[in-house]
Amino acid sequence: MKKRNRRNGLTLIELMVTIAAASILILTVGLILIMAFRSWRVNNAFAELRRDSAFAFSMMTRDVHEASYVGLDDAGTGYLEADSEIVGNPTVTYTQNGDTLEYDDGSGGITLIPKNVQFFDSEKQVAGDGVLLTLELTHAEFGISTTNQVFVNTRN
Repeated sequence: MKKRNRRNGLTLIELMVTIAAASILILTVGLILIMAFRSWRVNNAFAELRRDSAFAFSMMTRDVHEASYVGLDDAGTGYLEADSEIVGNPTVTYTQNGDTLEYDDGSGGITLIPKNVQFFDSEKQVAGDGVLLTLELTHAEFGISTTNQVFVNTRN
């Protein structure tokens, strides 16, 4: 009778192959998770820029649309003043101060957009009887930016 050589364990080569395959699988899953997380952060930063821009434009549009006079600074950039005839709505100003956009209605200024403002411009359009508002927001960490323009008719 022949003796059978039965193995009851793993050889060193089988163990090394298993560890190598598991390592490759874990590294691949880890890289996919890292890329997904970075993509999620970039998308959130871009959504934040769009949300800030939409919020600022909604306020400026309301104030400029109700205004009887829109004043701009001499340089034509970084400043907007709207004087409303509607009771209870005083003169409001929007000013770029560094990388922030500030709003002041005479009762004390507030920061409308706290960061990421690259460029704010308000340009009176004679032909269109309104104001062209331009706002550029940039997120430096991810190198993304958004530029939006809105034309708003004035009351006069």
